[in-house]
Parts: sequence; C-alpha cells; structure tokens
Amino acid sequence: MFTGIIKDKGTIMEVESIGESIILHVKLNDFKNPIIGESIAIDGVCLTLNQYKENIASFNLSKETILKTAFNTKCKGKIVNWERALKLGEAMGGHIVLGHIDGVGAVSKIERIDKLSSIWTIKYPSNLDCFISKKGSISISGISLTIAAKEKQKIKIYLIEETLKRTNIESMKAGDLVNLEIDVISRYSLGKWQ
Repeated sequence: MFTGIIKDKGTIMEVESIGESIILHVKLNDFKNPIIGESIAIDGVCLTLNQYKENIASFNLSKETILKTAFNTKCKGKIVNWERALKLGEAMGGHIVLGHIDGVGAVSKIERIDKLSSIWTIKYPSNLDCFISKKGSISISGISLTIAAKEKQKIKIYLIEETLKRTNIESMKAGDLVNLEIDVISRYSLGKWQ
C-alpha cells in the first residue's frame, strides 16, 4: 500500500524485451537500503524490485501489467515518480493507493496559472466515470491528487509548486499517457467494479 506522496523522480534507463514481458531498468535518486522483493510504486504501478545495482533498479513487467498501464517498449528516457510502500506507523499524507492501475489516461492540457500553481487537465476512460467525482481523490502517475472539476471524460487538477517540483508533471506535455487509479473507497463503496 502507498500514499501517493512521491519520494522522488527517476528515469527509465533501459527497457528490455523478453517475449511478451519487459524489464524496466530505472535510475532512482536518493534510494537507500534497497530490499530485493520489496514493492515500489513506479508511476503509480506497484512493482517488485528484482535487482538493484549502481543506482539502477530493475523490475519485471508481465504482459498483463503492460496491457493495463502506460508502460511499453518505447518508454526509455521517461521520467517517472516513485514511492516506497507504506510502513505501519508512518504518517499517511495522501490517500490509500494500492498501485493497481484502473486505466490509462492522457494529458490534455497543462496550464500555468502563476508561479505558485498550475491546472492539469486529464482525459480518462469512460468505464471509470462513475468512480470519479469532484473533490474525490485520484492517483495520477502515482501522485495523490484531488479532483477540482469533472467534465465529460476529463478532470481538472490544481497543482501547487511543491507538487510540480517533486514529481514528473513538468516533464509532461499534451498527449502523454498517465496511469490512473481511482480512490479505493469509491471503488468498493459503489459496488460497481468488475
């Protein structure tokens, strides 16, 4: 389980294809005391650390993970957000994030309001519509965010400078794909998830 409070950014240094699977080799900054087998959220996707050598973390992605996320064989060079799993007793800053992606969205627009804030507009798949509501929580590329406005298959998120500095948002542009995870409370309380 994660909180959506991003620890730092990393860079996908290599994507290795093996049959229908891929191995992501990600350079993680400020990553201390790695434990092989631990869960790490990479752009919101819960992945298992398989190897760590010279600041490069390696993760195996199955065909299912590739189909459900924005990861593919062409994501080399992409800047990603990362977060270690929550430990019992730690402060919970964001919201409950499982790292189980519900859909892939696309950045529609990023607008700078002033030096302190921006608006991020994201298109989302129609099957997530009933789980998305104004003032509800959503994880976008692993970031715990609050939905400010909802339109037809689009949401608007207001971002503060601290979020912009800590995450990969400023490296994104219109058309970029993002991993979406709906609020787990919404998912199960509505009883519509299949």
